[in-house]
Amino acid sequence: MGSTPGIGPHTNRPRIEVNGVIGLPPNLFYGTGIPACIVVLDKENAHARTGVFMIDASKGFMKDGAKNRLRSQDIHKIVDVFTKQTEVERYSRMVLMSEIADPRNDFNLNIPRYIDSSEPEDIQDLHAHLHGGIPERDIDALSPYWDAFPPLRPQLLRPNRPGYVDLAADVSDVQQAVLDSPEFQTFADEARSLTDDWCAVHRLTLQAINPETRPNDLIATISDDLLARFRRVPLLDEYDVYEQLMTYWRTVMHDDVFLVMHDGWINASRPRPAIEDKDANSRRLPTFRLARGAKSPSTRWTSFRPASSWPATSPATEPA
Repeated sequence: MGSTPGIGPHTNRPRIEVNGVIGLPPNLFYGTGIPACIVVLDKENAHARTGVFMIDASKGFMKDGAKNRLRSQDIHKIVDVFTKQTEVERYSRMVLMSEIADPRNDFNLNIPRYIDSSEPEDIQDLHAHLHGGIPERDIDALSPYWDAFPPLRPQLLRPNRPGYVDLAADVSDVQQAVLDSPEFQTFADEARSLTDDWCAVHRLTLQAINPETRPNDLIATISDDLLARFRRVPLLDEYDVYEQLMTYWRTVMHDDVFLVMHDGWINASRPRPAIEDKDANSRRLPTFRLARGAKSPSTRWTSFRPASSWPATSPATEPA
């Protein structure tokens, strides 16, 4: 992005009408694979604005066939960070006008000029390769984990020589040692407690689903609350937790909510018969299928259709 109208030196009075620039991942749109960006324009208080808020969201996406796609967590994080103007390392920062106007940048709003989102270089320690040992700087890079579980560092590592350590346990035993530590058990219990409390708070809301329920408002309320509860939990990315719920919403819960809205909890929970669509020459599978000789049904999930729209059951459409 070159010199931009409304921000460049050609203006009579200093003004910054560009409020923000958000860099998106490549290959999002059909017809072009280049990365796109969102330029947020806001003329209000343009003369008082001292900088441009920039976000490099180019790393947050998932593959979807031949294209890339923004996940729910990626969109939510962009909105949260921009709305709150939160500076996140290698992701977002407020770039002052003095830096943009610097001759080296010349009012160019290309995001990589201001945010280095590249991963830190993996430094190879030749002394460790030749003489063994783990460099302490590599161990120090895991400080968030040592801060969360302080006794694990002396338990898992022993001194080798100045600047280097060795594992005090076999590599195959490290994971179990972490899982068995009291600190990790406490951490896991706290995470489960947060989830249980979240479920308890919204249980009555879910039980009260009726034809007047607004599904988008429902999922927005419960998902934002889940994200807020995990925001201060160390080691866990609250947006990853949020994405778990949103994935479940897209694949299962969304249809369940519409079914309960239409038929109520009792009718919606009943197994649905197989439905033959003569126009499409296809046949919907029943929710439960009993295999020959089986003593109990195995669950078979299918797409939902409101019970009131089912055709009358006939021998040709009996469940298999």
